[in-house]
Amino acid sequence: MNPTGKRRWRFGLWQLGTVSQTDNNLHVRYLSVSVYIFFSITAIFLIINLNAVVDYFLHPDIPYFDEEHLIVGGVTGLFCFVLLSLIAIYNHQLYQMARKQFIHLQRLEYLTKYANDIILLIDGDGKIVEANERAVATYGYENQQLLKMNWRGLYPKDLLEAVEPQLKQIEEHTGLVFDARHQNKDGALLQVEISSRLLNMNNKKFYQMIIRDITSRKTDEEALRESEDRFRGLFENLTIGLYRTTPDGRIL
Repeated sequence: MNPTGKRRWRFGLWQLGTVSQTDNNLHVRYLSVSVYIFFSITAIFLIINLNAVVDYFLHPDIPYFDEEHLIVGGVTGLFCFVLLSLIAIYNHQLYQMARKQFIHLQRLEYLTKYANDIILLIDGDGKIVEANERAVATYGYENQQLLKMNWRGLYPKDLLEAVEPQLKQIEEHTGLVFDARHQNKDGALLQVEISSRLLNMNNKKFYQMIIRDITSRKTDEEALRESEDRFRGLFENLTIGLYRTTPDGRIL
């Protein structure tokens, strides 16, 4: 992500910088384009009328602005102006398209980058091709490290056999929600809930994985279950009778 808008998009005859949300340099860019057009028209005009320019310097006694030179110069100048105006309009349209596309991509990138859940994009071979900030924070790997990893590398070795059946089920149902155990960089086990979706982009298969770390929730559930089991065992093994009543003495 590049929130300052410093990325570059190459369109037409010159390179335009994509805009930031505020686009403080917009007028400077248009001024640069105007200067570019002016000098381009001048250069092409001089090239086409090179013979007249040479005559002007070699034969200064011959009037430069004769009828022939005026006609040729006027026609070529008008042609250059129209041509470069069309190029400028075309590049302006491309610029606007690039601006809209950049803003759209920026919104999507913010949406995924700062999401509370882990978001991974995995190709058909299991290679991780995109990972958000939450994935970096949860698994402990740098972003570039994650992008060099395979999806299987997030599983403990003794659970690798579960990966292929899960991917097949995702393909069969075009999506699947399931629980799994992952392992972070330090080797700690994580209980995760995975909401997966099969995607087809440019005739290539990808898996979108939205992953929620539920380790704390599972730990709390396990602690509650153990507490209930202990209470139940204590209650069932009492040697005296117990009962509950309402305030008016009615046995529940």
